[in-house]
Amino acid sequence: MKSTHLLAGASVVLAGAVLAWSSHRASAPAAAPSAAQIEAAAMAAAQTGNPEARQQLQRWARQGLPVAERELGTLYRKQPERQGAARQLLEHAARAGDAEAAFQLGELLRGGSPVQAGLPEQAWPCTAKPPRRATPRRR
Repeated sequence: MKSTHLLAGASVVLAGAVLAWSSHRASAPAAAPSAAQIEAAAMAAAQTGNPEARQQLQRWARQGLPVAERELGTLYRKQPERQGAARQLLEHAARAGDAEAAFQLGELLRGGSPVQAGLPEQAWPCTAKPPRRATPRRR
């Protein structure tokens, strides 16, 4: 009889621990996506026009993830009505150390868009000196 009570008590404790762990895990913030995940969402948004992928990029960009800002800015570059947003996103990502964002920003400023003339004098700093890397390279 004692072993049955011990087994039942252990089961209750274990179930409580699992419940507490799962509720803690559900309330914990999700880990930041990898660059590959962000770029895959950007490809889906650009190539298929997937609205869910675009919305996910927008959420990640609002979180301040430089890769998401760069990818969303690059996506917006193709839309004349979103040139201002593209520039802001690319500037923010470039300042965070994203070299590709600096290049895309320089291209945007150099070439302009159908609704705005290029600004080559502002493009030069973006393309002449790459920004400092935000994270060290792995060896």
